[in-house]
Amino acid sequence: MEAAKVAGAKLVKAAKSKVDKAAAEKKMKAALEKLGNSAAQAKLKETADADKKKADEALATTKELATTAKKEAVSAGADARLFELIPDDVDGTVPDEIDLMPQNNGAMYYAGLASVSLVSFAVAMIAFRKISLTRRTLTGSHLPVDVEDGMMTEECVE
Repeated sequence: MEAAKVAGAKLVKAAKSKVDKAAAEKKMKAALEKLGNSAAQAKLKETADADKKKADEALATTKELATTAKKEAVSAGADARLFELIPDDVDGTVPDEIDLMPQNNGAMYYAGLASVSLVSFAVAMIAFRKISLTRRTLTGSHLPVDVEDGMMTEECVE
């Protein structure tokens, strides 16, 4: 029995060491991936910085060319207002006078609301009257009713 306990303990230690080795291997793989990713990230950052520098240079060149073209066109007789641009520092998220909705609490608003309500009520009444007149003519209220069988008869019509 003691031998079995000792053998079991050895097997447990061996299993634990294998589990620990597997965990250590996973950690090593993750660390190697991070190192690889950090090198790739550094390379991407260098490329992004170089591209940004090229874009800034192109923007500066474009601005210089635009100002030169404007000067030449104005000196040739073109209107300077044709070359006005919206500045870059304007914040489009802040509402201007154009973007603001008019206030809906004026007298004209309530007068318009009242007129729309009256027109809607008049249309509803006209529709109700037409339906009731149509129902009256369809039921034949002008025809006499035979009391014996409760049916309308055309024989009694004069």
